[in-house]
Amino acid sequence: MAQHTHVQLLWLIAILAVVSVAFTGRLTSRDASQGIHASVTQILPAASALARSDQNSAAFSELFVETFKMASADRAPNFETMTTFNVARDKAWLDYKLLAVGFPGEKPLQAQVEAARDVMYEAAPALIASLVGSPEDIAIFVSGSADEARSLAKLQALYQAPINKALESADGELSGSQSAALMVAGVAVTILMVAFSLRFRAVWRRERIQGRENRRNDLESGLQRALEMARTEEGCFELVRQAVQRSSPLLSSELLVADSSQAHFHQVMNTGPDGGPGCAVVAPDACPATSRGQTQRWSTSEAIDSCPNLQNRTTGPCSAVCVPVSIAGKTIGVVHATGPDQHPPGMSTTADLEVIVRKAGDRIGILRAFSRTEAQARTDPLTGLLNRRSLETSVADVEAVSQSFVVAYGDLDNFKLLNDIHGHDAGDRALRLFARVLRDSIRPNDIAARYGGEEFVVVLPGCTLADAYLVIDRVRTHLADAQRGGVVPAFTVSFGLAPSVADHTFAEIVELADAALLRAKAEGRDRVVVAPGFAMTPELESVSTTAPIAAVATS
Repeated sequence: MAQHTHVQLLWLIAILAVVSVAFTGRLTSRDASQGIHASVTQILPAASALARSDQNSAAFSELFVETFKMASADRAPNFETMTTFNVARDKAWLDYKLLAVGFPGEKPLQAQVEAARDVMYEAAPALIASLVGSPEDIAIFVSGSADEARSLAKLQALYQAPINKALESADGELSGSQSAALMVAGVAVTILMVAFSLRFRAVWRRERIQGRENRRNDLESGLQRALEMARTEEGCFELVRQAVQRSSPLLSSELLVADSSQAHFHQVMNTGPDGGPGCAVVAPDACPATSRGQTQRWSTSEAIDSCPNLQNRTTGPCSAVCVPVSIAGKTIGVVHATGPDQHPPGMSTTADLEVIVRKAGDRIGILRAFSRTEAQARTDPLTGLLNRRSLETSVADVEAVSQSFVVAYGDLDNFKLLNDIHGHDAGDRALRLFARVLRDSIRPNDIAARYGGEEFVVVLPGCTLADAYLVIDRVRTHLADAQRGGVVPAFTVSFGLAPSVADHTFAEIVELADAALLRAKAEGRDRVVVAPGFAMTPELESVSTTAPIAAVATS
């Protein structure tokens, strides 16, 4: 049943009860009957209309203010409800003025009510015309609404007094069973009035709560669908910004996310008229919300137990709410929102932020898990280089654009002997050291992979055989430099080079490079050898393959 239907039903019951009391009083006492009759026929109808005007005015004002705190795109569903309340309020007020008894002081109070409504009507157009209602216009409207409510309360008090007096008079004149019956009827009326008030408040509160829950459910489901389409963390951050902006357009907020080291925060999103509050916190462990893993609300930054990052701001005292962002129980960031001093973002706003943060955290967690899985599938777990399958996929991309390349096939010299003498742990350290040197020595667009065991393949796209020789020999010399600290037992590397050929597959070019590698091993290891049949520049042909190449390296 709709709210206004409940109100009408309760008022009908109350009026019928009062009429019944008047009828009973007429049978037992003429004087009592006259008093009750006067209340029913003159005072109660006007009081009823006045109460309806008050209730509809309160509902209209509250919904009006709440609507114009929302983004303009979300206001439309509330306009029809506001119009219904406003029309009902104006009709009830006209009914009351037609039925007004004319008590002393009643007309000045009527004038005050209408003056307060004029203030509200003057503020309303500015709010309706704006995309986001300004705090000043909202404050004017709220002030007019408060003045109207006070004046209406005083008018209702004028009418309640004679009703109470009539009931007291009737109670004094009646005796015996008639007096008892009238007393019971009076109590019934009082109970009905109290029940009406409680029922109205309960229905209004329930409908407000239900409305908030429906809005929050819509926010959650819409955000969920949007996040499912996000493919990057940056896309998730943008959706968080949009969701916060739609949920609380006047809220100044920001999203801080920890870097890969989990030692520093950086801002990835901000909203609000001032571009975000700009929290001074620099690390997750310095934020109470992230260190405690719970939402934190601060009424004022001036309190002794307020967050230290809120204190001594150039913008002055403020309130705040901070909601941690977690992935699988691990806090990775925080949404930080500020408000006026002593007026922190409300519980409804906080609940919205928690929904947004929870959904975003879930999606970011999924994206990171996918990224880790993909990286694990593409790379060698020991060295971090591409594995053999990923190498072939990358080379296929190079071949797809008909780009020439050079293949370098490398093998750590005497690696089995190193393992046998120093153990497999030393062998693993040697492989990791070589992988790091390899990454640091080749060009950014070169493709390096662990081909198997101690064998490595480097593909150098868009590179001549001579330039490839310089790059790969630089790997050999840098490896020697990297071992000067004695972290691993000394070892060297040999390479064979082969350029791409139009009628050869990648596997066939790798075989040519492998044949050149075998020749490098046979000639004494720790050198770079080009596959037979491929000539280099005279300058490189004159360079010793075991001498430092830095003096002639140009790339």
